[in-house]
Amino acid sequence: MSSAFITYEQPLNENIRLFLRLEHLFNQLQYYLKATTPQNCRQSLETLLKIADVSDRPELKAKLVQALNQQATVLAQLEFSPQVDIRKLQDILHQLDCLTDAIHQSGRIKIGENLRQDPFLKQIRMQLNSPAGPCNFTVPAYMLWLHLSDERRKADLLKWKSEFELLEKIIKTILNLSRDSAPAQKAVANNVFYQQSLDPNSPCQMIRISVPVNFNIYPEVSVGKHRLSIRFRPLFSEQENEHWDNIQNEFPFQLSCCRV
Repeated sequence: MSSAFITYEQPLNENIRLFLRLEHLFNQLQYYLKATTPQNCRQSLETLLKIADVSDRPELKAKLVQALNQQATVLAQLEFSPQVDIRKLQDILHQLDCLTDAIHQSGRIKIGENLRQDPFLKQIRMQLNSPAGPCNFTVPAYMLWLHLSDERRKADLLKWKSEFELLEKIIKTILNLSRDSAPAQKAVANNVFYQQSLDPNSPCQMIRISVPVNFNIYPEVSVGKHRLSIRFRPLFSEQENEHWDNIQNEFPFQLSCCRV
C-alpha cells in the first residue's frame, strides 16, 4: 500500500497472535540496534528480554513446526496450478523444509533459555515489570554495563540476539507468506460498518485492513466462525474529524483475508 494508507492486522488464532507479538519486538530491536548510545543499548537489551519472556513457553517449537507444515501443505496444493511459478514455489517449499529441519536440529532446549538463565540478565528481567523498570540502585551491574565501551555493549547485544536468529527468520517467513497469500480487495463500508460471510471450511489466519491515514479512523474487528464484522471509529471525537460526514455515508477501503 502507499504511505498514505495505514494497514491494521487482526490475528484470528493464537499462533498468529504470538507471531505478530514477536515480530513487533524484533522490529523494535532492529530499530534500537542502529545506534550504540547507552540509551539505545538499554532499549535493545530490554527488548531482547521481552522477546525472551514472550518466547518462554515449552510448546513454542511445536507451534513453529505446526505453522511451517501447515503452510507447506497449503502451498504444495498449488503445484499443478497453471498460474503458479513452479520454480518460485519449489524454492519456498524448500525454505520451509530447511526451517523445519533447523528447529528439529536445535534440540530440546527452549528458545532463548540461555538468556533466561544468565545471572546478569536475570537481575534485569526481575525488574522489567516494576513501574520504573531497572534502575541504577536496583541493578547496579546494569549501570556498570551501560558504562562499558560502545564496542563491548554492541558485541554483547549481538551475541544475545543470536539466540533468536532462527526464531526471527521463521516468524518473518510465516507472516510474510501469510500476507502475500491474499491480495487486497476493495470493500465498501456503509454507515462506518462492514460485514461479510466467511467460509468455515477455509478459515482465515489473519485479516488485513488498509484505510487512508488522513481519515483518522481505526477498525474494531469482530470475527466469528461464519462472519466478519468491522466497525470504524474516529480517533478522537466525531466533531473533530473533518471527513466524518463523508465517511458516515460510505467509503472504500482495502481488505485481505489471509488463509495461508
